[in-house]
Amino acid sequence: MIDESTDRSLELHLIIYCVYLTHGGRGKRISEFMGITCINDGRGKTIYDAVKSFLIDKGFDLQKLIRIATDGASAMIGSEIGMISFLKKDCPSLIAIHCIAHREALAIADASKGFANLLNVEKLANKVYSWINNSSKRNKELMELLELMELDANRVLQVHSIRWLSRGQVMIRLVSLMPAILTLWKKDKMQDWYMKGCNFVTLFCLHLLADVLKVVNALNQKLQEDIIDLTSISTTIDITIRKLYRTYINCENFGNGSFYLTAFLNCSRYGYLELKDSDGCLYRHELIYDAEMRIHMDGVLQRCIMMGKNYV
Repeated sequence: MIDESTDRSLELHLIIYCVYLTHGGRGKRISEFMGITCINDGRGKTIYDAVKSFLIDKGFDLQKLIRIATDGASAMIGSEIGMISFLKKDCPSLIAIHCIAHREALAIADASKGFANLLNVEKLANKVYSWINNSSKRNKELMELLELMELDANRVLQVHSIRWLSRGQVMIRLVSLMPAILTLWKKDKMQDWYMKGCNFVTLFCLHLLADVLKVVNALNQKLQEDIIDLTSISTTIDITIRKLYRTYINCENFGNGSFYLTAFLNCSRYGYLELKDSDGCLYRHELIYDAEMRIHMDGVLQRCIMMGKNYV
């Protein structure tokens, strides 16, 4: 199993793992980190030369290779100049695998690309991250406010496209932080971002993503377990899909049974969000709808539900 990596000095590396059976193929399955080797560039031939040299130096017989798992990048699986095409000349029976957990992560990222409102949530998340982390004063104010509001004092997270579980973890964390973030933006007169944060569609998408990505993250973690019954994978995927259909598509009430979205819809039905802190102080934030088109709240909600169904 191989994957490219770039360190903080922007030097390219290739990470190599080996999965093998002990006792001449009759023992237990072992997954072992073999090492990291430097590469000059990300071309298929370069990766092939690095892998072949690494394995030969370790005393491996290339003819005993059965499978190779990669991230599916063109440099890995390209039909003519991909690394696997070169490796198959040494080992014609080699089976190439596109990592299933990586494929699921790519599907999650690609699903959002057709929906501008969902992408706006990621922009909001990264704005919150940069705004808080660029100031120790603001970070301190956030922690104090979270404690006063009796919310979990967790640090702000940033969306990382190369970390499979990142998107879901960021959305769940942002849901818990939003009451405090909106309060700080209102206090600091950050009008533009405060209005974006109070936008009903944006908040709907945030809570939808938190729920949906929590489900698919659980699937991704299942696919990454050290010991996994291969015959159970398709069943696990089917269960995940049925759960999403039952909650968001084949249902009378969209999101019925969801955690974050249901809570948001219940507390936003009067057109505002409010929270009372431990001192009894009330924080209220008026929700912003599509004022230009003068669409009624129910119309905006139905539009969000249609988008949510298409996304799921």
